[in-house]
Amino acid sequence: MFKSRMSNSITAKMASIFRKGSSNRDSRYQSQFITLKNGLGLSLVSFPGVKTVSLRCFVFVGSVYETRENSGISHFLEHMLFRGNEKLGDAATMSVKMEELGGEFNAATSFDQTEFWLDIHLDYLEQGIERFCQFIQFPLFEQLETERSVILEEILGDYNEENRLIDLDSLTSNLLWPNHPMGMPIIGTLETVKKISKQDLIDWHESFYVPSNLIIGITGDINLDQIIDAVSNQFSSGKAKKKNQYSQILAKPKPGNQLSLVSDKDNQFSIQWSFPVYELTQDLRIQYELLHRILDGGNSSRLQRMIREEKGLVYDISLDSTYFNKGMIMSIQSVVGTSRLSELMDALVELIKDLLAKGITEQELRVAKARYKAALECNNDTAQGILYDSLMPRLNPSGAEYKDILPGLSNITIDTVFSTLRRVLDQNLTTFVLVGPWGEQEENMLKAKLHPWISGKNTS
Repeated sequence: MFKSRMSNSITAKMASIFRKGSSNRDSRYQSQFITLKNGLGLSLVSFPGVKTVSLRCFVFVGSVYETRENSGISHFLEHMLFRGNEKLGDAATMSVKMEELGGEFNAATSFDQTEFWLDIHLDYLEQGIERFCQFIQFPLFEQLETERSVILEEILGDYNEENRLIDLDSLTSNLLWPNHPMGMPIIGTLETVKKISKQDLIDWHESFYVPSNLIIGITGDINLDQIIDAVSNQFSSGKAKKKNQYSQILAKPKPGNQLSLVSDKDNQFSIQWSFPVYELTQDLRIQYELLHRILDGGNSSRLQRMIREEKGLVYDISLDSTYFNKGMIMSIQSVVGTSRLSELMDALVELIKDLLAKGITEQELRVAKARYKAALECNNDTAQGILYDSLMPRLNPSGAEYKDILPGLSNITIDTVFSTLRRVLDQNLTTFVLVGPWGEQEENMLKAKLHPWISGKNTS
C-alpha cells in the first residue's frame, strides 16, 4: 500500500565530534552514522572489494506534508530534479554526466519520504559524490510544462475511461483518513497538479531540501573519513534547523464510509481489504512482520495455501503492510473473475474467522520466524543491504537494525502473536474496496459477508 511514485567543510576529526553512533558489526566492513553541524545525516558503510558505490539521499517530505491545495507537489518536485541543474546542465547533459559514471540513476516518492539513488563504479567515486550532491541542491526547474504533462498522464493511469478513480490504494486511504493528509494521493490530483507553479516548486525545495532534513547514505569500497570530508564540502554551513514533522493521527478514526464500490467495465474484480492499527512499538513491529509472513510468506502461508493453492480461486493474492508514525495498515489485495467473487469472499471470511477462533500453529510461527530471520541476515550479505539496515531506525517508525531485532524475535511466543493478530483482524475500523462491474447482487453479498467488520458504504 501507499506505493512509491518514482560549503560546510569540516575535517574528519571534527566530524567525529558529531557522531550519533557507529558500529562495526562484522570484520568485513565498517559502518558509521554522523550528523554534521548543519544537521545533515550521513550514513556510511565501507565494504572492501565492492566495485559498486551506492549513493542514497532521503528527503523527509511526501504527501503527508502537503495540503488539499498543493497535493502532489512533493512528487512533482522529485520529477523536476531530473529537468536540469545549475551545476550539471540541462536535462540531457545532466543525464549523460550521471550515467557516464557507470550505473543507475532514479528516484521515488512515498507518503513520508522522497528517495534518490545513484549507483556508480568505484572508479568515479569523487565525481559521483560531487554530482549527486549538486543534483539534490541546484535544480533548474526547466521544462515545467513538459514534466507537468508527464505527471498528468501518470495520474490518468489511476482512472478508468469514465474518469472514475480505480486505484485501490488511493481509494482505501481516502476512506480511512478523509480529513488527514494520509488520505491524499501521493501523486496528487489532476486539479492540483495543473495549478502547481514554478514558484511553488522552488519554495517547496527551499523548505524541505535543506541539510537538516536530509540523510545521505553511501556504501562501497570507501574510506570513511575521506567520504565525510567530500560530502561536507558539498553542503553549505550553518546551524541545523528543526527537522520537518507531519501531523500525527492522534485517535483511531472511524471511517465515514467503509465499503467503496467503484464501477469499472472489466471481466474481473479488484479488491482491497484493509486493517488499520494505531499502535506501533519496536516489539509490535516485529509481531506485525511475523503476522505478515504467516498470512503471506510463501506457498505455506494462509492466503497462498488456502485461497490460491487449495481452492484455485485466484491467480494472485497478496498482503501489503505500510507503517506510519503511530501505526500500521495491513491490506489484502487480489483480482478475481466476476463469477467467483462470492467464493473468494467466503474463503477470506472463513480464513479470518478461523484465525480468530483457533489462532496460529507452532509450525506457522516457527516458519515465519525462520523466514524473517533469513530475510534480515541475507539482506546483510550485500553492501546495499547493510546500508539500508543501518538506516532503518532513522527512516522508519519503530524500525530497528537486524542485530536489535533478533533477540526480541526469539522471545516472541505464540500467545503474544495471537493477541496481536486479534487486535489487527478483529476490529470495526476496516475498509473494503471493490473495483469492477458490480451490481446490486454484489453489493448485497458484500454487505452480508463483511457485516462483522464494516457498515457504511460509498459507491461510484
